[in-house]
Amino acid sequence: MEQLSPKLPTDLKLLLERFWPGPLTVIYKGGAYRMPANPVLLKLSEHLGPLYSTSANISGEEPIKSLQEAKIVFKDHKDKFMIVRSGCVSSGIFSTIYDYDNKEIIREGEIPKWKIFN
Repeated sequence: MEQLSPKLPTDLKLLLERFWPGPLTVIYKGGAYRMPANPVLLKLSEHLGPLYSTSANISGEEPIKSLQEAKIVFKDHKDKFMIVRSGCVSSGIFSTIYDYDNKEIIREGEIPKWKIFN
């Protein structure tokens, strides 16, 4: 994240050190950032630098949990994205989304709210 914003606040740096890589998405200065604990994606970003992407979810719909499900949902748009085959969401619980700018949890996921604020 420091590559994207070199002057991170100290408390945000400490939070990221605790939970990254892992199931935490942080909203900071209007952008949403995540470093998943996925060895394939970590290796890709190690070689290419930060990756910019969207999640494989449609707003308001249930989250997509597998490659097969993504292929079905996005079958009409397969020429517009790349799929990284790296397995299913391991826990079935999704990332916690923390809005650092407003100090609020947008979605409580695998990391409980109390761990973010303690």
